[in-house]
Amino acid sequence: MKYGFLIFIIFLLLSLNRTFSISNEEKKTIQIIHTDMIHNNDNQDFVLTGNIHLKYDKYHLFCDKVIYDKKNHKFHGSGNVRLTSGKNKIISQNIVGNFFDFQLSGKVVLYHGKIKLTADTINCNLKKKLLQAINNVVLFFDKIKLTTNMLEYNLISNQIFYKKNSIIHYGDYTICSKEGFFYINKRKIELKHEIKLIGKNYTVYANTLVYLFKQDQIHFHDPAVIV
Repeated sequence: MKYGFLIFIIFLLLSLNRTFSISNEEKKTIQIIHTDMIHNNDNQDFVLTGNIHLKYDKYHLFCDKVIYDKKNHKFHGSGNVRLTSGKNKIISQNIVGNFFDFQLSGKVVLYHGKIKLTADTINCNLKKKLLQAINNVVLFFDKIKLTTNMLEYNLISNQIFYKKNSIIHYGDYTICSKEGFFYINKRKIELKHEIKLIGKNYTVYANTLVYLFKQDQIHFHDPAVIV
């Protein structure tokens, strides 16, 4: 009886690994490193529950439950979601999609190099190496804290762009602007449109501002008004 049950589990795991193929163009498959239980639901989708660890290429996914849609080759993971690649990781409550194009939601926290990013939702496209953070976005980099409603992060150029009202906190300064670019490799920030820099004893209004991290200098390329 036990032998027959073991054969069944081995067959199910082999079937599941074949089913977890991403597409005809993707030769890699999702490996099931560990799960407490595997079964099919009423829609005949695979359901994994308990201490789940999946691996795809260099990416590791940990969560409490995964429902895999065999027809569309997509999964929905929930509960203590953690996606890691080397020293980089993302923590959330939900993940929907596949391993190269997915959405995370529910107290999302991203750790990428020296950057920490939190948001309600983060969309990732690992083929294009693009990331989009939406709603209640907070970015921590160096001594800077940025709050905004949406930003985009290009992982190839290592640049961050936002085009929503934002606030930067840096030391004793608070800087508001409509648009901004973070050049991580160059350690430079460019801000544009309706800039307001608030210090202890003055406020500066300008249309462009460049901050150089290494030199710890701020440059205004257009006329500025100091109050």
